Amino acid sequence: MLDAALASDWQRVSAILHAPDTEENELLRFLSTHDLLQPFYWMIQRDQASSSIPAWLLMQLIAAIQSGQERHLMLVSALREIVEQMALHQTSLVLLKGFHFSQALYGNLNARRVRDLDLLVSPADQSRISELLLELGYRDKRILPPHLHRRLVHATSWQRAGLELDLHHTLRVRPGYKISIDGLVSRAVNININELQIKVLAEADCLLLLLLSLSGDVERGVVRLKSLVDIWAYLSLHEADTDWRGFFNDRESEGVRGLTMAALRLFMVCLPCVSARFSRLGAFLDNDHGTLKQGCSADLLSATSSARRHWYVTHSSANSLIYMGWWVSSAPLRWLSS
Repeated sequence: MLDAALASDWQRVSAILHAPDTEENELLRFLSTHDLLQPFYWMIQRDQASSSIPAWLLMQLIAAIQSGQERHLMLVSALREIVEQMALHQTSLVLLKGFHFSQALYGNLNARRVRDLDLLVSPADQSRISELLLELGYRDKRILPPHLHRRLVHATSWQRAGLELDLHHTLRVRPGYKISIDGLVSRAVNININELQIKVLAEADCLLLLLLSLSGDVERGVVRLKSLVDIWAYLSLHEADTDWRGFFNDRESEGVRGLTMAALRLFMVCLPCVSARFSRLGAFLDNDHGTLKQGCSADLLSATSSARRHWYVTHSSANSLIYMGWWVSSAPLRWLSS
């Protein structure tokens, strides 16, 4: 059904939804589990396809949008407060995912469910923003000492009265990753979100984050199809004018070239409709025989943990023994840090 909706084949979507064996509760559970309630409604509105959707499902989708709007307003208000305080102290931050992806990829702040705020700050500003968050009433959830915490996870979680904020010191923490945070911050661009000026990742860095998120989710076995839809939305806007060779050459120095290519291959095989639409990218991936190894199949989304980890190790730049040693030895501490 998702593949048909992305391809705007609403006749096929309608046939699936109106089929006698379609279980309403199972369908809603599927959409909810994969965070697709809001994106699916966005697709319907995009194509003005409401007439193809059963009334009961439309009501559930509209209810999901309405229930998310109140939290979105609360998050935007909290974001505005933090940005204004940072500006007073001449400290900048970069908004990751969340409202940026909703606006940049879908053109609507309510097209994705946003549960928390993800902020990236350069290493030089980490101490200052931590002080500001404490002044604003946020509580640091860290259990481990800061120097150890940073070596295990990519962000520190902060809480305040029902609000959760992840303060990132990097995009991901894994052996072999060499991503320059100062580089990400220096390339960040300004956009306007609800009349709030804020920095966000540059276009290519957005794709990097999307692909690292997908590969990390496969590794941990928690892949939601929303990740694939986000990549589809990005490529729909930028695939035609992306210099793919240049993009992956930049990933080489970051130690994630093979992993990001494998994540894109996984995206291509999981959604059959995208092969024709993104033929330029498909041709580039097909020609890169040295990096794309076996194992990129849709079965990975439901494979065993060992198969998913094997996929990750196969495409990671880190030595497999180093990676597995890090994974096993750090597991208890990463659990404490999560």
